[in-house]
Amino acid sequence: KCPECGMPLRPKSWFIEKYKDQLASERPDTRLTKVGAGEQYWVVKPHPDGGVEIGEFTSVAEAEAAGEVAYHPSRFERVREYVCLTEGQGCYGNTYYSPGLCPTCLEPVQSTGHMDHNPIHGGVFIMADNLYHHLEATLPATDEMRLYFYNDFKEPLDPRNFKARVVIESFDEEADELIETEIPLVHKHELDPYLVAELGSVEDYPFTPAVFAWLAGEEKRFDFPFDALTVEPEPDTEFAVGRLHAHGEREAVEIPSTAGGVIEEILKRDAIIRDRIEAEKWFEIHTPAFDAKDLAEALRDLSGELSGRDRNNLRKAVDRIKLAADRLDRAGDTSDAPRVKSYYKEFAIAVADIQALFGKE
Repeated sequence: KCPECGMPLRPKSWFIEKYKDQLASERPDTRLTKVGAGEQYWVVKPHPDGGVEIGEFTSVAEAEAAGEVAYHPSRFERVREYVCLTEGQGCYGNTYYSPGLCPTCLEPVQSTGHMDHNPIHGGVFIMADNLYHHLEATLPATDEMRLYFYNDFKEPLDPRNFKARVVIESFDEEADELIETEIPLVHKHELDPYLVAELGSVEDYPFTPAVFAWLAGEEKRFDFPFDALTVEPEPDTEFAVGRLHAHGEREAVEIPSTAGGVIEEILKRDAIIRDRIEAEKWFEIHTPAFDAKDLAEALRDLSGELSGRDRNNLRKAVDRIKLAADRLDRAGDTSDAPRVKSYYKEFAIAVADIQALFGKE
């Protein structure tokens, strides 16, 4: 028995046998299908040692360029991958093809879908708190915003199945107050893979529209910070890939009831981010940065004593915190130290501006 807990000691093989029905698959089940991954063209050619070998090409032109004749195209279902993130057991980074337990360490494997938040269309990419839906907003022109929907493996979802709206804030100089403008996101053309909102001309950045989208029967808010118009990347663009990791589900932030209390909590997160940058703990920046976003947004509901102009300045500072937090997270995911430090400066300036607005040193 275990000398500490008294439980009976079992060999690893006992656990493997006990949980064999829960183990993640080590073999991809690739079935032919009419939809899924891109077509592959197969060629048969003589092997130098005798017999034949099969060659694979992604297009007829590629095969012809290699001097081969492509025989027939075929498609395979897209393979969903999972990886083990347990370190020190010799299985970190091992790839599997179904959810379940790692056969080596018996810890749950993690979906690679949650590890790649690079935008597909050059926009701002966000994962919903249900850990399934992913949304990407783009700003291809000053008067247009697009919203794309994906599942947990970044596979496109039909936008016609979703309802959403955009809320934009602006400052009315004459009335000395902030006003909200609500714009519907609509599906305009049959083949469009996105919903679109027709905006007025966007002139000031950062521009952070709030999107309210219905997901699984519940309306959720998403803030998309833009610092410029977005650009559709080239088809073969490769994005930086960080070390395999997963953030998991972030606990809801407890919001103090006073502005001073909220600012104290923001400063605590600021100190944590600074410490983790100094310690080069890049993957641990995510939680305090996103906590700060939530706290900064909550501060706006406690700004009733500020003038209309100062509430507008607070809105701008909060938008800068959101943009900087998003950038810190992405740069941290790729362990890009120079970018992390640069974005932290932007974050710290916005925090200082908020302190000044509320007279906090």
